[in-house]
Amino acid sequence: MIKIVFIITTIFLLLLLRLLLLLLLLLLLLLLLLLLIIIIIIIIIIIIIIIIIIIIIIIIIIIIIIIIIIIIIIIIIIIIIIIIIIIIIIIIIIIIIIIIIIIIIVIIINAISIIRIIF
Repeated sequence: MIKIVFIITTIFLLLLLRLLLLLLLLLLLLLLLLLLIIIIIIIIIIIIIIIIIIIIIIIIIIIIIIIIIIIIIIIIIIIIIIIIIIIIIIIIIIIIIIIIIIIIIVIIINAISIIRIIF
């Protein structure tokens, strides 16, 4: 009788141990699945961060290019204005010189006329 109880108890304990091992294996598989999900989420987050960084870099490069273009346009406008001012000054100087030459010629002609009238 004791032997039968011992055998039944042993079988029951072995079955219970097997069930516990199966549960432990299932728990381990669930942990592995959870770890896999965490790794996938981390990879997705890293990819999103890399994409955001690339977009920010592209935006910064575009802003720098726009600023450089604006600076170049401003410099060209300033150079054109300076050239126009120089041309206007040269034209005014030439007109003044021509007026002075005409006045001198008129004065000389008048002086020659006055000298002819006197002599």
